[in-house]
Amino acid sequence: MRHLALSILVVTLTVVGCKNETASDYEDLSLLQYGVPFSIKAPADAKVKKASLGIYEDITIKAGDKYQVQLLVSDATTLDATVIKADLLEDIKRNPFFAELIEETDNGFVYRKEIDSTSINYSFRHVRIQGDKEYIFQPTLVGQFTLDDVKAMHTAVQ
Repeated sequence: MRHLALSILVVTLTVVGCKNETASDYEDLSLLQYGVPFSIKAPADAKVKKASLGIYEDITIKAGDKYQVQLLVSDATTLDATVIKADLLEDIKRNPFFAELIEETDNGFVYRKEIDSTSINYSFRHVRIQGDKEYIFQPTLVGQFTLDDVKAMHTAVQ
């Protein structure tokens, strides 16, 4: 009987400990030291790396496998974020692996990619314009994300 009770306790603690984080579980993360004049939400253990890619600055914020945000910073092509969002959405819809638009906001969207029925992934884009800079948020290109993962990241950068 003791072994059964102990087994139930271990399983319960494992299930409770493996809950998905949501954006409400994240903390403010200032990106000012990376040249970005605002904050986003991120897990407390998030690591930030910055790289220059010619016309873009790439700022990657990672915490484990579930939170991996890439921020591309460049000179603004327009001061209207909805125009940039519409262009991004049009490009993504042309991708042969685009399957479905899940959610759309004024400055962003969440979508599903499907290579085949066993290879489904979710992604998002979110655009900010501040001053003469354009900020495009997306998950990192390497990673497999659930819809919950992507919704949490998308909410965290808004």
